[in-house]
Amino acid sequence: MTTPTERDIDAVTQKVESPKSLKPHIDLPKPGAPLSNAGSGENNNNDDDDDDDEEMAAWRRLASGPTTPNITEAMANLKRNLSISGLQEFASRPTAEVRRTIKNKLWRPQNETAKIPQDWERLAVHVARGGARAFVIAYGLRSLMSFLFALIGSVRSRTLHRNAIRDAFFGEHTARFALTFGVWAALYKAVHNSLRLLTPPPQGKARARATFDAHGNSQPTAPSPKPKDKWSQQRFLFRPDPRSKVWHAYVAGAVSSLALLLQDNSFYRGFAPQLFVRGLEGVVHTARGHGYFNVPHGETLLFGIANLFIISAWLSHDHHLPGSYKRWIDKASKIPLPFKDAYKSSANGYGADPWNMAKLFPGGQMPEPLSTDPLKFAPAAPTKHNAHGIQPEILSQFHRWFESGDPDRLPCGLSHPYSSNHLRTTFDNFYLSWKWIMPVYLTLYVVPSLFLRPAAFMKNPMASLKRSLFGASRSSAFLAAYIVIIKGSFCLTHSFYETVYFSPKLRAIPGLFTLARLVSDDKFNMVTGFSSCLSVLIEPRHRRGELTLYVLPKALQTFWATGRSKGLLPHVPGGDFILTAAGLSLIMGTYATNPENLSRIVSRVIYQFVGRN
Repeated sequence: MTTPTERDIDAVTQKVESPKSLKPHIDLPKPGAPLSNAGSGENNNNDDDDDDDEEMAAWRRLASGPTTPNITEAMANLKRNLSISGLQEFASRPTAEVRRTIKNKLWRPQNETAKIPQDWERLAVHVARGGARAFVIAYGLRSLMSFLFALIGSVRSRTLHRNAIRDAFFGEHTARFALTFGVWAALYKAVHNSLRLLTPPPQGKARARATFDAHGNSQPTAPSPKPKDKWSQQRFLFRPDPRSKVWHAYVAGAVSSLALLLQDNSFYRGFAPQLFVRGLEGVVHTARGHGYFNVPHGETLLFGIANLFIISAWLSHDHHLPGSYKRWIDKASKIPLPFKDAYKSSANGYGADPWNMAKLFPGGQMPEPLSTDPLKFAPAAPTKHNAHGIQPEILSQFHRWFESGDPDRLPCGLSHPYSSNHLRTTFDNFYLSWKWIMPVYLTLYVVPSLFLRPAAFMKNPMASLKRSLFGASRSSAFLAAYIVIIKGSFCLTHSFYETVYFSPKLRAIPGLFTLARLVSDDKFNMVTGFSSCLSVLIEPRHRRGELTLYVLPKALQTFWATGRSKGLLPHVPGGDFILTAAGLSLIMGTYATNPENLSRIVSRVIYQFVGRN
């Protein structure tokens, strides 16, 4: 295929940007698919052959599209841009144009047209430029974020962290992170376009006007409907070459996962489930769009299933959870760690560890009662595990359990030692959890509105702040309700068991004691975890999906670790990397064909690093 001239490229670009100007209307078929007869009813005479030749030539120019530069053109552009005359000409432009040009170089514009390399030389330049751009973007973002964290740490400690600031810009982790993204973008571009170049072009002449959809299916000639959003407007620009096939992007995505080998094993071990879940998101949305299935409140139910594994593991096998996530749940629950460790030991059949229980009390010893008939205690002093001390009622409850209680069922009062009133502790749990997480959510809502939507914020700052404040309060209420459901269910089931256990009249009721043992059993925590999905209904619908996609990778890790520990699942050599490759394959395949089926943040991040080709 010969290289089209700049005039041809401009003409084709105008036609691609304005589909209504294409007369006759021509879309792209699958590679190698014959152009079907549109039923024009005309005879195949010499005039028709001439028209067919012109149409085939136009079709080939459209298939090529805007091209990427070769080495000579790239060097000429670089020399022209960096020359003194070029810099002077650039500086003489209006300020708004200069600002817009710099912004488009640093941040890819949303309506950028796909440029297709037509030969191997242009492909080499395309891959090198794409990889270098991804490296620079990743390096800048990682160094900036690391610098901000180091600066915040310096302000908190009132000591300048010079090493952290230096490592933010010149550290190994920053360079390795940027190199990973650069190699990933280069590999994807190289494999995706190489498969296209290796695919033979379609043969034969077009015998009549025909139209095809993006997947190569014959369609009647008709004006293209106006897309609903910007992503759909540019969707057909992802595969403008008829040699492109859908599976090219899936293969390129899988091969590009080799870039993650530049990171430590722990990086892609924790990253693999997230990539796989994001890839499944695109597959599910695509299947839903084709009408294969539609589960009402599917995100909410999936959130409950994920937390079924997470909460059950956290209470009895917390070593199956990712370490950072386990520590975050410990902090959010505000349950004394000695009590949780004692419960875990009891749930695993080892009984409550007395040394862990002793850490709850001042001096590591159970306080002596003031009187034994009736049994009365003085309030216990606060410790590092009990910021507000232990109330006498809780001490009496613990003493009764220690003397004659069921060793496999701990009293729930030790999870809230400052009060024996469950109604009060419920309100306290909600308020304290809301207050604890509110600054985090407020930052997550305010910062994007300031930096990602500055024009809208400056136009009406009060409305933006109110919207951010309401969103942060709503998300904080979700997490507070989540914690209340988990802790409230635990207290409800265990206090019910204590009441039945220490009451001869209630134990005499047939089946009641069996029911009490059932709901207070460790396995019932799975029901508690699933019931937490009710809290996600507080969030708007679009947030429910994001929250589900956040907890689902943690649940997959927990499920796999639990299955491996019990011998139910096999050991798969290189399983983490295989899962990473599968996830990237699904993500990039969906991105190249149906980018709107990925979450908006994932599509935009990939677009900035990879572009439309």
